[in-house]
Amino acid sequence: LLFLVNIDRFKYFNDIYGVEVGDFILTQTAKTLQEIFPKNLNPIFYRIGADDFGILVENKNIKIQIIANNIIEYFDKHSYSYKNIDINVSVSIGISDKHPLIETADIILKVIKKSNKIRFGLYDENIGYIKNIKENMKKTKILKSAIENNNIIPFYQPITDNKTGKIVKYEVLARVYDNEKYLSIYPFLNIAKENKLYKYITKAIYLQAFEKFEDRNIHFSLNISIEDLTNEETMKLIESLFDKYPKTLKYLTFEILEDDAIKNYDILKDFIKWVKSKDVTIAIDDFGSGYSNFAHILNLDIDFLKIDGSLIKYIDKDKKMRMIVETIEEFAKKVGMKTIAEFVSSKEILEEVKNLNIDYTQGFYLGEPKKDLVDE
Repeated sequence: LLFLVNIDRFKYFNDIYGVEVGDFILTQTAKTLQEIFPKNLNPIFYRIGADDFGILVENKNIKIQIIANNIIEYFDKHSYSYKNIDINVSVSIGISDKHPLIETADIILKVIKKSNKIRFGLYDENIGYIKNIKENMKKTKILKSAIENNNIIPFYQPITDNKTGKIVKYEVLARVYDNEKYLSIYPFLNIAKENKLYKYITKAIYLQAFEKFEDRNIHFSLNISIEDLTNEETMKLIESLFDKYPKTLKYLTFEILEDDAIKNYDILKDFIKWVKSKDVTIAIDDFGSGYSNFAHILNLDIDFLKIDGSLIKYIDKDKKMRMIVETIEEFAKKVGMKTIAEFVSSKEILEEVKNLNIDYTQGFYLGEPKKDLVDE
């Protein structure tokens, strides 16, 4: 049985009082746990992480709730004194008797830390949100492994001219190679952002894409998010790629998520101005999803509007959806933007897209994302 004890708000103490005080808190907490934990249980103590302590005991029907409550109450009622500063430390405790002990105790500890009501808990694999956390931890491991082993792989989906039927561009999409399968990046994106791994996905895809399209004279598009635009390391990477592949820039389009663009208008505007000076074009991705700000779009130097697939996939059956898409297309034409229909999955949808005079089409009906370009 493992008690995983975490010091609440430890980063706060480090930031406010400094690392010296942080080290003092860690030392005192370790001593306190050794003093107050029942010695008759023959506990073994471990320092597991930066602010995590493990206490391992044999599982002999011990009174888990009483022990956990006693630990929590002791810290609540006592304080540390450091150079005439009183420091009040509280703890949260994840407990598990299921192997692997550290992993399962950490799962329930994460649940506790997100709650404002509970201070300790025993791991139970049947609780729904714990299953979600286990799934997220599994995704994190897969993603970290893929990054470390260069298994973030670019796939290429063709974009077709609706007048000529010819491929005019490829969108570069990320895939995670795991267990001999290529997985879509989308289920991993939130995990990547939470675990500060997003920049590594961007880096892997950008490096491979620029190399792929060097001297090919083929148009291609890369997705870029607000996480990228506000990440200094990513922006330096883009600058270096611009310097290394200057002849490729006139073939490059950056696709920006519409909701990101609205929330970070000034950052986006500066970025667009900079890349446009390098002959790079700009597309707003997923336009029409949620709420679309036409006024902001008018103030940006946009070349393409990619109409969100949630609208496109119903235009052959839903008159309201068709009307929305038609409005977006007419707006784009009036302000000099080209339109791209996403998620075109059937002949019927493609015919509607063409009837609405949308310029380009992207979707499984005309081409799925693949490791290689169509002409390879």
